[in-house]
Amino acid sequence: MDWLERTLAQTAWVVLDTETTGLAPGLGNRVVEVAAVRLENGRRVAEFQQLINPERPQEARAAEITGLADEHLRDQPTFAEIAPRLQQFLEGAVIIAHNASFDANFFGAGIGHLPTRGGSARASVACAVAVYLVIGAAPFSLRP
Repeated sequence: MDWLERTLAQTAWVVLDTETTGLAPGLGNRVVEVAAVRLENGRRVAEFQQLINPERPQEARAAEITGLADEHLRDQPTFAEIAPRLQQFLEGAVIIAHNASFDANFFGAGIGHLPTRGGSARASVACAVAVYLVIGAAPFSLRP
């Protein structure tokens, strides 16, 4: 069934948040953390949380905001290593994100550095992140 034909109750939702090394993927900034919760039939069914090695130092302000030091990230998998698991987690869901275009730009930059089979990874993740629902929720952070 096409996702446009589903009722809200039949729709899988993923609430997604990211942390990054800075604000501009075009300047080489990368994702350092992805956290997501998958909801189906109105219930939390799965969680995804992963620190990511950005393969570059963070900007000082980004590290201050996230509370993550470069040492926390060094031994973590790269975006290329976690992308297949993330893509599977997002599969078939509507993505809810505080700033979806920001996340999509970073995921697009990360996917752009991955080998793909016929471009499917690029299209699937970029489209999944680009589809989002604006809700009246209070802002939140990955960190308490």
